[in-house]
Amino acid sequence: MSVRRGAEADLERVAALAGEVLPEAGSAASLADTLAGPAAELWVGGRETEEPAIEAFLVALRVGTELEVLWLGVAPGARRVGLATALLESALAGAGSCHLEVSVARPGAQAFYRERGFVEVGRRRAYHPGGDDAIRMQWVVEAAPEG
Repeated sequence: MSVRRGAEADLERVAALAGEVLPEAGSAASLADTLAGPAAELWVGGRETEEPAIEAFLVALRVGTELEVLWLGVAPGARRVGLATALLESALAGAGSCHLEVSVARPGAQAFYRERGFVEVGRRRAYHPGGDDAIRMQWVVEAAPEG
């Protein structure tokens, strides 16, 4: 498995994948706009093959040690092999906290984040197209025991 920081040259492939698995992430142009800011990060990953492919992506904003995951998507044929976990762990490196929103219509995504220590901290009513609520989730680095 390969995970790396994404580059401008990856935007078309990421946008194509997003269109397939997470259309709310938008077009290549809207992704480029999001990633143009100084706080934006793009992570991409794929299984090790002769022809490296982008089979998963994560878009986040980082300010200091706070991370906000905007989108995390994995191609259907590349799910359950650890790509999402590898991307999230790479993005969380150095973070003290992270927050994100996930649709109530995506129970698999909710379970994925809960298994990684995220907890529900609120909801945004009718946030997603079609009227689905968004579950607000947060992860915080556990403080080291004193002593």
